Amino acid sequence: MNYKERKFYKQNLNEVLHTNFNPYEPGVVRIHLVPAKYNPFKANPSVVILNGRDILPINLAWTILLAIFIKEVNEYKGGEVTEKDLEKVITKTVEKAGKVYKRPGKERLKDDLKRIISVFLDISEGKEPKEKIGQLSIGKYADKMNAPHRMDLMISSMTKNR
Repeated sequence: MNYKERKFYKQNLNEVLHTNFNPYEPGVVRIHLVPAKYNPFKANPSVVILNGRDILPINLAWTILLAIFIKEVNEYKGGEVTEKDLEKVITKTVEKAGKVYKRPGKERLKDDLKRIISVFLDISEGKEPKEKIGQLSIGKYADKMNAPHRMDLMISSMTKNR
C-alpha cells in the first residue's frame, strides 16, 4: 500500500459500507462492501456481498473506487438515480479516486468503475459476468474482516386462522 492508499483506508474503510443501487430495470442491487482488516504491509482483498448472497473478493484499488461510489450513491438518500445522475456519481467518484491514484489516470479509473457496475448488474440479474471473478465463502474470509457482517432480520407477524 502506498501512503495515499493507507491514509484513505484509515479514514474511510473502518466499517461495512452499503447502498441500494438501481440504475436500470429489472431490479435493485444491494451492495455491502466489507473492507479487510487494515494491514500497513499487505493489502488483503475486501469482499463485496451482493443482494446478501453473492460474495466477491476485490482488490484494494477496486475497494477504494467502490467505497467512494457507495458514498456518492448514498448522497441521493434512497432517491432515484437517473442516468444523468449516474454520470455525475461516476464523475465525482473518479475525481475523488484521482486524489488517491494519479496513475493510471482518470479514464482508466472510469473504465474500472464501469466494469465494477457491469459485474454487479450481471450477477444481480443472474447473468454470467463478462469479467473473470472469484467467489469466496464468508467463513474462509472471516479472519480478514474488519467488522462482523450485519445480517438483516425481518420478522413478520403470524396470525392463526380460527
